[in-house]
Amino acid sequence: IKTFSPRFQSEPPLEMVAVADAPTSTRGSTVKGREVWTKMQCAKCHGDDGRGWGPAAKTSTNDQGEPSYPFNLTRRDNYRIGHAPEDLYRTLFTGLDGTAMPSYAEAFADGEVWELVSYVRSLAGQPGGR
Repeated sequence: IKTFSPRFQSEPPLEMVAVADAPTSTRGSTVKGREVWTKMQCAKCHGDDGRGWGPAAKTSTNDQGEPSYPFNLTRRDNYRIGHAPEDLYRTLFTGLDGTAMPSYAEAFADGEVWELVSYVRSLAGQPGGR
């Protein structure tokens, strides 16, 4: 596939984000994850219940200025990059190019990203860890 675009011959590959194995989720980490959800203001886009209808959802746009609705996090089949803990970590850390989902890499304190992963997975009825 890379042979179809000259970009791959002239641009260096992007640096991969190293993701450690997910810690085991606990009820406590999920509760703390809800606190991180509030701190990061995730409900503005994803809604308080994670269904994607927060107050900013109606005005959210992608890089082309077209409407871009937040994902319904209660349905893991909606997760663009995957629903494993490491997939969610990567999404929260790097954002989703082309969408309104930014990178939060600089915003998390130690351990908060895994706590938020635990909470987001709980919205879809999934255990937070392995």
